[in-house]
Amino acid sequence: MIILNRELKKSLSKLKTLYALLERQTEKFKKISGLECIQGCGICCEKDEIEASVLEFLPLAIELWKNGEALIYLEILLYLPEDSRCVFYRKNEETNIGGCGCYPYRGMICRLFGFSALPDKNGKLRLVTCNAIKSANPDKTAKAQDLIDNGFPVPVMSSFANELVNINPALGFARYPLNQAIRLAIEYIGFIIELNGKYKPDMGK
Repeated sequence: MIILNRELKKSLSKLKTLYALLERQTEKFKKISGLECIQGCGICCEKDEIEASVLEFLPLAIELWKNGEALIYLEILLYLPEDSRCVFYRKNEETNIGGCGCYPYRGMICRLFGFSALPDKNGKLRLVTCNAIKSANPDKTAKAQDLIDNGFPVPVMSSFANELVNINPALGFARYPLNQAIRLAIEYIGFIIELNGKYKPDMGK
């Protein structure tokens, strides 16, 4: 059992609500535009320059401590270069098919990329998606941008980033290389566990 203080529980509750809102907006935008990730692609997970905050990976850290995997991943992350691709990316080298190994607990940056928008220098919202999706679905990509131009609701990366910071500035403002953010999240929850002196892995989960 992991005992969290009231402030952290409140932050996690708000984060859960924010993720739910993002999920609803993303799914609606995908449904209307027809855009989808290419099955087994994982190109975005291959990138090594992705940055994230500690806050967005706290749910993952809690899950790792609960199922007894936190120390395993801490050891891996301590020796893994911080600019490496995500430690949770899984790829079958024979089939070249990849995917997320912690999908329900992925960070906000992972949830946003591909089906969101950012304002350009003139304040006009521009679709943020990957080259693989653009190449495979040029017509749907154009349709998605048309929807945005005509005011259809789309997750705006900067807006969600601001909401994340507002939840908990101490944990949501600073951004780190992805693996470092994950490691810091695991260490943060581990520190809370140590302070409380009450922890027993839920090995039966």
